[in-house]
Amino acid sequence: MEDAYILAQDAMAKLRSAIYLAIKEAPREGLKNAQIGRSLGI
Repeated sequence: MEDAYILAQDAMAKLRSAIYLAIKEAPREGLKNAQIGRSLGI
């Protein structure tokens, strides 16, 4: 079960990083949650 936990935590960290990059590269007016999700393919 510990392997699953570590894998999930790694996935969450990568998702947070992807969201940060999407917001950083966004237009000045920002993005809506749905726009971020679509840009990341989720």
